[in-house]
Formats: sequence, structure tokens, C-alpha cells
Amino acid sequence: MFLIPHFSFLKQFFPSQDITKTSRSLNDLFRHEFVQNLLKNNRLTIRLFSGEFYQVEALSYDRHSHQLVISDRAENGFVYLEKGEKVEFYTSVNEDFEYFSFYSKVEKIKTLGNKLIYYMNVPEHMTKKQRRTFYRYPIKHHSIVRIEGTNFSGHVSNLSLNGIGFILKGYYPFPLEIGYNLEGCQIDILQPRINDNIVLNCSINVRRIAYAGLPERQTIIGGVINRSTVEQEEQINKFISLQLSG
Repeated sequence: MFLIPHFSFLKQFFPSQDITKTSRSLNDLFRHEFVQNLLKNNRLTIRLFSGEFYQVEALSYDRHSHQLVISDRAENGFVYLEKGEKVEFYTSVNEDFEYFSFYSKVEKIKTLGNKLIYYMNVPEHMTKKQRRTFYRYPIKHHSIVRIEGTNFSGHVSNLSLNGIGFILKGYYPFPLEIGYNLEGCQIDILQPRINDNIVLNCSINVRRIAYAGLPERQTIIGGVINRSTVEQEEQINKFISLQLSG
């Protein structure tokens, strides 16, 4: 076993080269691309099965055993895990708007000074996805959010032809995870320049969840608009063009 303690040293083991799907399996290709992604940005998002999200840094990676090492220090607090606990990882988005996600579990825990060090295995199978490339326009107008028949106090924060983000006051009271479809959504956004509303009736596939603690106590949700119609896209495009022209 050869442990690579710092990602700056990985470059000598993974030189730039063209890797085709015919020469390596798709899983090997994804795992190679995952490491290349870490070379550029070793920050990871970790989601606990309690629904909490933390921003952590990868400390090292063993290229033989595919073992990833992180600590309990996160940008937004401390990550407390137990041996055998299952978690989900998301990499940062690369220049092609792609990111990787995979499930893992805590294989080993060590103490280093006043830190807890967690050892995770990067699985053979991981998911590669592409985030939206459409421009998202920030929304500052009054808006109303209804999800599955329930009205929520909050507002839409951004909008694009295929995506939307909104902030709800308080914590979302129902189970929610990445990939979940919020059905029966109705989004009303006031257009003050023409004194009219843009009304979107849609399903939203959740791609981002975050929670703001006290004093705000907010739930931040971002997602992709499922089955967007041509009429709906024209409506959104007209709305965004009107705001940009002002």
C-alpha cells in the first residue's frame, strides 16, 4: 500500500493523458476522473443520513486501496461520525459543470491531536452528473412558494430556463433528499414593471439542500424543473429578458 499524503503529489501518479472508454471500464474512468477532480479542488460536500450537509477537505487518498481520508473539521462546524456510519459525498463542480457523487461508510477512526480522522473507501461505482449551464437570474421580487399543496413563507432566490432556487423560512417539515421530486409546485413571482405575475406549475427535482441555523432558521433548496414546456420556457425567458433590460 502506498499512501499519498498530499494531493499535490498525485500529479506524478496520474499524468495528463487521453483515456478512452474502450481502454478502461467506465467505473475505472469515473474513478480516475474523480481523482483528477480532487487534484484541482479537494473540497467535498458530505451528506449525513440525518439530512445534514458539511463542507470538508480531503486530506489524502490511497490509490491502491482507494481509501479517502477526511477530518472532523468542516467549514460549517464539526462532523461527528461513528464507525460503520453511511454517508454520501459530492465533489466540487469542474470546468465542464460535472460533479461526482457516491455512497461510502466510515471504515476506521483515528485521533490526531485534537482532531478525529475518518477513513472511507471510494467505491467502484459512482455517479457522474452535469449541472445546469443556463444562466440563473437572481430574484429580488416578492414571490410565493407552494409545494405539494402547502404554502410556505419564503421567496424564490434565482431562476433559469431549467432550474430554480428558493429559500423557505424555518426548516422544511417533510423528509427531503437529493434527487427527490417535489411534485405539485406552484411558484408565483411578481413582475413589478408590468404589474403581473409569472406563475409556474411544475415538478422540481432537488439538487441542493442547505439549512441556515439561528437566527435565520432557513431551508435553502435548489433544483431542476422537470418536464418544462416550451410555453413555460418562453415565459421564463421573457421574464429574465425583461429584468436584464431594466
